Amino acid sequence: MTASGLAAAEQITPQSMAATLNALYDRGLVDRAADPGDRRQILWSVTSGGSAVIAEDRARRARWLVTAIDELTDEEAERLRDAARLLNMIMDRSEAGGA
Repeated sequence: MTASGLAAAEQITPQSMAATLNALYDRGLVDRAADPGDRRQILWSVTSGGSAVIAEDRARRARWLVTAIDELTDEEAERLRDAARLLNMIMDRSEAGGA
């Protein structure tokens, strides 16, 4: 994806995205290559090292969430289950409506 495409997706300025991408590139977490369709454009992609960092971050967040849920009282856990049911209902309606 191009830096401007990533910036639009993240709703930040292209300059901010360029700075972020360059920092990630310096750490070996992303790679850049010329766009074969438009050699003036640079396409960015995640490296295997970047994928590993993403996977570890997701695992760390999941561990944190499991720990936080385990610490809920029975009443809080029931409220969370109710909220999850409501969120699933909303998602089901959204998918049925074609959104």
